[in-house]
Amino acid sequence: GLASNYTVSNPTGLTADIGKANAVVTANSKTSTYNGVEQSVSGFTATGLVHGETIAELDDLSATARGKNAGSYINSASGTDNNYALSFVDGSLDIYQAKIRQVNGITANSRLFDNTTQATLNTGSATFDGVFSGDQLNVGTAIGQFEDSQVGSNKTVNITGLSLSDVDAANYELTNTTATTRADISALTPIPNSTPSILLTADYVQAIQFKREPQIPTIKTNTADSAPISLVEVINGGVNVTGLNTLTGVR
Repeated sequence: GLASNYTVSNPTGLTADIGKANAVVTANSKTSTYNGVEQSVSGFTATGLVHGETIAELDDLSATARGKNAGSYINSASGTDNNYALSFVDGSLDIYQAKIRQVNGITANSRLFDNTTQATLNTGSATFDGVFSGDQLNVGTAIGQFEDSQVGSNKTVNITGLSLSDVDAANYELTNTTATTRADISALTPIPNSTPSILLTADYVQAIQFKREPQIPTIKTNTADSAPISLVEVINGGVNVTGLNTLTGVR
């Protein structure tokens, strides 16, 4: 009833603030396997957007990670938005090692019987089942053993302890660390026993057949122009010396 006694004028200079909404941006993650070329993951998701808005509203944000070699790469989102106070959660690009299923092409040297199973391997021509074109791989380690120590042709040589080396080895997992090849163990050729007192064991026969030409040492005496010589031959771990004068105190 008293309102008619008053007039109303609009206020001036009034302001109000609209605060940013909070939103969480999570960069995308991806798992993959090494394939010899660069791979990537991009994009993000967001929670906390209001009134049905989508990540399309966040047009100043980006998230991308790239990598070629096996390993884990961080995908980090970054940027700002006028309407949202953003917090970020990293994603990742995880590239797992490719699998080498088998190593082929390793050979073994044929050799003479020595009553052991040890085999000498040649790995320079090895090939790798599962390697991508252009990658460099070599055999890091390998142990060769004949199936037994007996004489025979085309005998199985078992290869164990295989590992990979070279610049791309870290991109691969060797799933089978064994292989096989073949080689011969040949019999020793009998030789005449010119010294009946010497037992011709297999070790001795092999040593005689393949010994290097003897290097004749010079034995100096007190006489300046006198230089007697002697031949030294190893037999079963001992040394037979011929043509040497007895040297006191020398063994």
